[in-house]
Amino acid sequence: MRRLSELKGHVFTFFSSNKWIESLYANKKQKKICSIVFDNQEFWQNMELYLKIASFHIKVLRMVDSDDKPTTVFSRSEER
Repeated sequence: MRRLSELKGHVFTFFSSNKWIESLYANKKQKKICSIVFDNQEFWQNMELYLKIASFHIKVLRMVDSDDKPTTVFSRSEER
């Protein structure tokens, strides 16, 4: 999802290109779904919020899973 967010401009360019419009994959239903999702500003704002929340949780999970410090010591030291 982060990569999709980083390449947002390229995604818009692709879905508005003749290559996409003329492709076999771009049937009416798929075109409609893509235009609804990718033209929706709220979708992109929600994705950015999700990425911020998810990256925080991933950092915490990596710290807990780390071999540097046992999980119980980490938890107790953070409580104090």
